Amino acid sequence: MVHVDDFYRDMPHERRWALSPEEGLQQYFDWQRLRREALEPLKSGQPAHYRPYSWLPTGGLAPRSIALAARPVIIVEGVYAARPEVKDLIDLAVLVETPRAERFRRLTARGHGNQHWWSRWDAAETLYFTRVRPTDTFDLVVPGH
Repeated sequence: MVHVDDFYRDMPHERRWALSPEEGLQQYFDWQRLRREALEPLKSGQPAHYRPYSWLPTGGLAPRSIALAARPVIIVEGVYAARPEVKDLIDLAVLVETPRAERFRRLTARGHGNQHWWSRWDAAETLYFTRVRPTDTFDLVVPGH
């Protein structure tokens, strides 16, 4: 399984906080690195090797490396996993639609961010699902709980 969160873009906190929702939509995740280091090798039957983003306060890429063997089915998990820029490497796009309150409850339980940050994140996600990848463009939509 490839986690899109492993490809969170490393940038100074000040820069991240200065991004508009439109800019955040384009820059929060490094889809170019996701494509180059994980999806392209796996799609071509080759193993993938990459360093995940470190979610520690210092950020950056983690010192450890992730190695994934090529398999007949690869699951790519994460909100931005079905971006148009990687669509040619994805055979089936599934959206797990989880209510906003439940998403925020899970963020709180994991200790990620704060309510001010969540509103910025949510604004970028809303743009993603309205302008970039509306619900009806997914191959399958299932309810999340």
